[in-house]
Amino acid sequence: METTYFLQGERMDLTAGSLQIPVAMLNVFNGTIVLVLIPVLDRFVYPCFQRFKRPLSNMHRI
Repeated sequence: METTYFLQGERMDLTAGSLQIPVAMLNVFNGTIVLVLIPVLDRFVYPCFQRFKRPLSNMHRI
């Protein structure tokens, strides 16, 4: 997976205004987003589904 991000990043325009984002930062962003979203989903999104009588099985959570 890391190689795929790196290869895609080499071909992307990674400029944000005057800032040039290094290709290796794509892996850092991916890991950070996963670490942030897991607790958010577990504490807010999944309980919301349960309140509206739409509980998600473990397979749906994956």
